Amino acid sequence: MKKQIQYITILCTLLFLSFNSATAQEYRHAIGLKVGNVIQPSYKLFVSESFAFELVAGYHFGESRDRSVALFGEKHNYFNADGLSWYYGAGLGYGNIADKDRVGVYGIVGLEYVIKSLPLTVGIDTTPAINVGGGLALSVPVTVAVRYVIK
Repeated sequence: MKKQIQYITILCTLLFLSFNSATAQEYRHAIGLKVGNVIQPSYKLFVSESFAFELVAGYHFGESRDRSVALFGEKHNYFNADGLSWYYGAGLGYGNIADKDRVGVYGIVGLEYVIKSLPLTVGIDTTPAINVGGGLALSVPVTVAVRYVIK
C-alpha cells in the first residue's frame, strides 16, 4: 500500500510541476465536483492544447463507504461548436472498496462544455474500471461534472 501511495504522490507532483509549461485550448486549470453514485472532487490541468490530466478522489455512498483516488490522462477533441469537446483516455487508481485495498485500471469517455461567461465547465463522463486486489471488481459509473475554471 505504501508503494501505491508513493506512485500516486509522484504522479501528482509531476502534474503540479507542469503548471508553467502548459497552455490549453479553452482553459488551463479547473476544479470542481463530479457527482453520480460517487462524489468526486476533481482537478483538471491541460498540459497541451488537447491533452489534460485529471485527478479525482472519490467517496462512494452505500453501506461500505468506499474511498478511491485516480489520475487520468485525457485527449480532448473539439467540435465546431465553441467550447464543446469530447474526450477519451485512461488512468490508474487506488481505493479501499468493500474494505479491501484495490488497484484499478480505468478508461474514460465524456463530453465537456466550457461556459466562458461564467468561467464554468459542465460535463458528463463514464469511467469503466477493472479493480484487482481482494478479488476482481468491474464497474461502469456515470458522473456529471461542474468545475470552476482557473485560467
